[in-house]
Amino acid sequence: MSLALEERGRGKPLVLIHGLGTTRWIWDDAAALLAESRRVITLDLPGFGDSPQLDGSFELDVVAELVVDEAEALAGGSFDLLGHSLGGAVALTAARSRPDRIRSLILEAPAGFRPRSGPLAEAVATAAPAALAARRVFGRSVVGVNLARRALLWGAIHDADRLSAEQARGMLEASRGAAHLRAAARVALEADLAADLEAVDLPVAFIWGGRDPLMPRSTQERLRALRREAPFRVIPDAGHVAQIERPEAFAEAVEALLAVTVS
Repeated sequence: MSLALEERGRGKPLVLIHGLGTTRWIWDDAAALLAESRRVITLDLPGFGDSPQLDGSFELDVVAELVVDEAEALAGGSFDLLGHSLGGAVALTAARSRPDRIRSLILEAPAGFRPRSGPLAEAVATAAPAALAARRVFGRSVVGVNLARRALLWGAIHDADRLSAEQARGMLEASRGAAHLRAAARVALEADLAADLEAVDLPVAFIWGGRDPLMPRSTQERLRALRREAPFRVIPDAGHVAQIERPEAFAEAVEALLAVTVS
């Protein structure tokens, strides 16, 4: 299987993995800034965006292997890896299984550290595709209205007025056609990757939005307790998708973390 990939810039390769219900498009603004000094590779996870779907279910170890194989082939060797939300769970799994290919790991508000029970995870995952579809249908006609944009993007974006109507529409449409939305949502909800984070033998760093309701203080504290040496950056006044809400601050934070973690 070949994943849909895009690259820009020159320098040391940095691979970016998107979260649930989005695509590589979510990185565009931040990737353009990071590409001023790095070779930035963005990809669509299998069953999302332009990537083909898997034959079986969405399993972290299978997806992680695909990501590493594709990124390594394009990068021509080892690379730094940044994963957001669900992409953070994929990135950590990749780092745990293929540490020889990954130079450093940055986790942005990663999934896998607030595990939910099977029945609850299944209920939420089952509802997710319909909820996102309803948001797309309703949002088409009102996304240009600031108040509606705030409601539609609650959680993902702290201050929706920062986004243009086109950007907001892009976020709503990003989940269209996602073949593995339900399965990936369940994986993100059920996974407990604490042991993997403790065991991974790589430089690790964290980043999240300061107003991210999906990244509560208890999760932040758990991450920092698991890797006390890991540097972290908080993007002020940003929600769960800080890279699109505050791309300049996000890119600066990523560069600062890479400077600390990679010699």
